[in-house]
Amino acid sequence: MREDRIVTIAFIVIFLLAVVLYIYISLPRTEKEAKYVLTIRCGDVVKGYEMEELLTMPKVTGLGGYIKKNNVTVGPFNYTGIPIHHLLQAFPLPEAYSIKVRARDGYERNISMDVVEGRVKVYSENGSFIGMGNLTMILAYEKEGKRLGGDEGPLRIAFVSEEGYLTESKLWVKNVVSIEVVAIS
Repeated sequence: MREDRIVTIAFIVIFLLAVVLYIYISLPRTEKEAKYVLTIRCGDVVKGYEMEELLTMPKVTGLGGYIKKNNVTVGPFNYTGIPIHHLLQAFPLPEAYSIKVRARDGYERNISMDVVEGRVKVYSENGSFIGMGNLTMILAYEKEGKRLGGDEGPLRIAFVSEEGYLTESKLWVKNVVSIEVVAIS
């Protein structure tokens, strides 16, 4: 009788341990992976960034906006973010490269090295072409002093300057989740 009771208790304990183990294994793999808001790849080197880490990096604030294909202008607005060249410094960059920026919805945009370095066509607030400008390409996380959200963020590509020039809308990628450096031979 006593042995039956011990076996029953042992069975219940083992069953409960199995249930707890199953629940633990079923949880998401790592919280760390879920926290990455940006991944950058350059060759075999891959680095993930949490938002808190990005917020501690050197930042730039400037005016920027864009002109759409139908000549409608958006901005300029005050954007704050990390200069792209600062993010790329952590990687062994090839002599010539472009970057492939990916958005959360799968949209991709290839951006040349010249554009990454800020050499872009600039337009006035009324949409008139001015010429080539030297702007700062940033990974923006704030617009008008507020964190990006909704359909823009938490991260987006923006081009800023003190003058508030506009650039082509095709260069502005919203909801950025990854950047890949692509070597050009």
